Amino acid sequence: MPSFVHRLFQHRLAFAGAIVLVLLVAAALFAPWLAPNDPEAVYPAEGLRGPSRQFPLGQDQLGRCILSRMIYGARVSLAVGFLAGVLSLGMGIILGSLAGYFGGWLDMLIMRLAEVFMTIPQFLLVIAAVAIVGPSFTSVLVIIALSSWTGYARVLRGEIMAIKQKPFVEAARSYGASDARILLRHILPNCWSPLIVMVTLNVANVILLESSLSFLGFGIQEPQASWGSILSQGRSVFQTAPHVATFPGVAIMLAVLAFNLLGDGLRDALDPKLVEGE
Repeated sequence: MPSFVHRLFQHRLAFAGAIVLVLLVAAALFAPWLAPNDPEAVYPAEGLRGPSRQFPLGQDQLGRCILSRMIYGARVSLAVGFLAGVLSLGMGIILGSLAGYFGGWLDMLIMRLAEVFMTIPQFLLVIAAVAIVGPSFTSVLVIIALSSWTGYARVLRGEIMAIKQKPFVEAARSYGASDARILLRHILPNCWSPLIVMVTLNVANVILLESSLSFLGFGIQEPQASWGSILSQGRSVFQTAPHVATFPGVAIMLAVLAFNLLGDGLRDALDPKLVEGE
């Protein structure tokens, strides 16, 4: 039987998405060495110039290097995506495990809380929360994470409710295993497949959400660059200098598309029916 990695990379679109993500992460990690110019250096007399040898993707209104700002902006956009994804996953695992395993009033309380979150559009909820606490990297990260846990919790709850009735769980309980041991050793390892797929799709959603917030001025603030803020700066000069908005827009599209393609590949590679059919 082919390994999981082999099955994953047989999926050509997932492989292409993984390559794009590796390149984006490498650009973010090695930004000081890859950026051709200082991202904050201004050249007002050269504002809105198009691509050149010194500035491969052109310059913005202040004459700053768009390529350098995009490379450093990748750090912000990807960091928010990954960290918010991990934090929301952790919250979803804790709350979904409690709801699915113990049931009763605890399950009702957690699921009603999830339903309250799900009745409010996430984008509006995040904008309102950021407007109250103020825009910054930390506030955007935490607020997005706090508003993204519901999907994980609901999926994990369903998985746990089905698995906890299995004979091997009953056997572990009969041998005197504690609830924590049963959850950590016997139930959760059998629930990772859907959660892994959800993480990739959620990270893509978070990147898009952070970019939208920064585009509207509720996200990352100057002088720190993010793809959304660079895109926002280019909207007023799009007709005269389209390069200012085009390149960060393409970066956002590629990152979101790459995560979605990887998520599709992970779903196919982790699908038990496909694995059994090989």
